[in-house]
Amino acid sequence: MSRKKESSGIKLYYDTLQDIFKNQSSVLTGVLTHYGERGRNDEEYLRQFLQRVLPSRFSIGTGFIVSSDNEKKPSNQNDIILSDQFWNSPLYNELVAKVYPIEIVYAIIEVKGVLDKSEKGRKTKKCDLDSAFENIAYIRELAISKKYVKY
Repeated sequence: MSRKKESSGIKLYYDTLQDIFKNQSSVLTGVLTHYGERGRNDEEYLRQFLQRVLPSRFSIGTGFIVSSDNEKKPSNQNDIILSDQFWNSPLYNELVAKVYPIEIVYAIIEVKGVLDKSEKGRKTKKCDLDSAFENIAYIRELAISKKYVKY
């Protein structure tokens, strides 16, 4: 098989997955008017997709990230947290969210249905995109203070 055909097959595969994700998301969007529930639905579809494509050593959850530095406050709630499931576990497991030490976090994903910089129709002046960037910046700040035990 030529490299070009193989490449276009992979692109077609991911394009199709993207179409499936959009279709699944739009089904509920037409019925459910509550933005929070629609967002949670989109997060769950993305979580299921990641579980299919990522190695099983990664945990895919939601929750808060903390630092061993007591001066640092916990993060805001993160939509999706990819963490080390093989050697570690969250500090605290609750039914809807977990508390992760920064040392076991590989990545966070902020799921947004629409990225909109406008302030039209918002109760606060801050747009979703700004708050997502602030949250990501804070997680990076927490990552600077990572501490590992050395044996």
